[in-house]
Amino acid sequence: MLFIDNQFGKGKIPSPIAQVLGIFGVALLMMLAGGFSGSANWSWMVAGAMLMFFALINSVLSIFAAQRMRYYQFSLYGTMFLFIALGGLAQLISGQSIFEGAADNRSIFIVLLLAYFSLMGLAFMLRSLADFMKAKDEEIHKN
Repeated sequence: MLFIDNQFGKGKIPSPIAQVLGIFGVALLMMLAGGFSGSANWSWMVAGAMLMFFALINSVLSIFAAQRMRYYQFSLYGTMFLFIALGGLAQLISGQSIFEGAADNRSIFIVLLLAYFSLMGLAFMLRSLADFMKAKDEEIHKN
């Protein structure tokens, strides 16, 4: 379940579950390593950076998924898990709630959530366009 079929080639791509586990592991290590620096905002910055990295990687890889709707389903579950888990972990390590901090962490999380949905929408449109063009190309070559 860690790798899924690639629509456009023979290789496999990491599933959303594998992406979530990898991002969470890296974020945990970075938060723990930087948690001793004394900066209360460090864990929130790591959480935001890892969420944005997940949004970018996940949306790009969604273009290549053979079973698109299943990929989107697991992506949404993974996104919910990451937002809750990384937010809770950042709060636990930093001691700041999501409503505290220099830049109001809640507004950063809202922007990241909107960025995730925007990137996924763009990837969905690109994949739909590629599928449409492929179908038209096959139709032209068939006749």
